[in-house]
Amino acid sequence: MAALRASTHLNVSIHQAQQKATERLRPMILRFDSLASTNTEAARQAERGAPEGLCVVAREQTAGRGRQERVWISPADAGLYCSILLRPWIEQSAWPILTLMTAVAVHDALLDACALRTDIKWPNDIYANERKLCGIL
Repeated sequence: MAALRASTHLNVSIHQAQQKATERLRPMILRFDSLASTNTEAARQAERGAPEGLCVVAREQTAGRGRQERVWISPADAGLYCSILLRPWIEQSAWPILTLMTAVAVHDALLDACALRTDIKWPNDIYANERKLCGIL
């Protein structure tokens, strides 16, 4: 019974988070041919007061990084490189759940949009046919 309550609580929490995000996000897209890093540009825009929901997209990244500062190869026109600005209202200790929620959303979107079955490799990678599609930071 405790597991059921925990699951129900998580579902309610996810639903509440989705509602708050929908109310707060003001989508805006900044497109670049080349950037050192979409994350770096999103952080720069955040410092300038950019709205939550800002999406920074680049055709290539020249200095992309993954978790633990690992190099992320991002050649031109070989992938979709983007960062979305969030201003989480939850405590920082709970931020890792955002990574998991994003991974599930990407998984579901790929399945719905193009019937692509993917796997989530904990904590932040999406794979299809044993090839990494994306990393979520």
